[in-house]
Amino acid sequence: MSRMEANKPQTGRNASKHIKSGAVLAIPVRDGHWVIGQVLHAETDLFLGISLTLFDCLPSPSQIDMENLELFSWTTDGEVYRGNWWVLGNANAPPEFSFSNYRVCYAGQESVMSFFGEFIRPFDPQIDQSLRPHISRSPKLVESAIQTAFGIGDRYDDLEEMKTP
Repeated sequence: MSRMEANKPQTGRNASKHIKSGAVLAIPVRDGHWVIGQVLHAETDLFLGISLTLFDCLPSPSQIDMENLELFSWTTDGEVYRGNWWVLGNANAPPEFSFSNYRVCYAGQESVMSFFGEFIRPFDPQIDQSLRPHISRSPKLVESAIQTAFGIGDRYDDLEEMKTP
């Protein structure tokens, strides 16, 4: 289990300004239930790994295991800013985590981009066919995917795609 450095749970504008890689977030599912996500990379957008362990209240640091991440997505800090997602503390990213390359289209040219946004090479359909496009989802779509995983609400069709970092 990754060791988490606990803080008093924070939310809102002040917490949003200070989100860094390693931040552990509580994300509401429904009716007072929460899942935990971790910011694996933070720049303009956040790359989240999400554990689908369901908590019926905000968990204590000893209850949090960030080594069992099941969903992954780029998103923004909008729900932290609005006070709906809570920053619980910080933890190291799981040691086995590896970052994928992406398929992007920029100025009409398909290219391969590293996880960190660096151009690698032009897209080659014979080599790069399995690369996924770089997609950033709104926090509300991330919540929809989590709800779909628990059989709640409308079905979110990209859920399967979110199971691979």
